[in-house]
Amino acid sequence: MEFKKSPRKSRYICGYCGGTGKRPGDLALPCLICGGTGRRPAKLKKECAFCEGTGRRPGSSALPCPTCGGWGYTK
Repeated sequence: MEFKKSPRKSRYICGYCGGTGKRPGDLALPCLICGGTGRRPAKLKKECAFCEGTGRRPGSSALPCPTCGGWGYTK
């Protein structure tokens, strides 16, 4: 009997790209914040209160949040 590994979702997802690793709006380019990995550093645990975890400046879909730097999370 063979067991297949199911893809494991990381709980440390980049807030700016939503874990895709692609730049929002332009799927050919890597995310500006995570560099294309789709993940954020594990040390960033608290959801950013300014952007509410989206990684984007409120009122703008393209600019990263100035508080968390686009990660969506803070220390």
